[in-house]
Amino acid sequence: MEDGECIATEAPKAPVTKERKIGTDLEKYIAKPYVARALQAPDVGNPDGTKGYPDNGMTVLQQHVAFFDQNNDGVVYPWETFK
Repeated sequence: MEDGECIATEAPKAPVTKERKIGTDLEKYIAKPYVARALQAPDVGNPDGTKGYPDNGMTVLQQHVAFFDQNNDGVVYPWETFK
């Protein structure tokens, strides 16, 4: 691992990460922005994540995938993504 790679803020295969830099003033808006959150995805406009949306004990990634799993069978089919 190269020096500084563990705190990389850009992913070579995701060009948008180079275009959208991480703000240096996040602590003004989000408490401890450096702490990973399992159940919420805070941002400057929503420092506590999305209010009123139940997490059902799922991580943010699980919630995202579950949104596309229309029939809740644990598999996301192309037609579900299209729908």
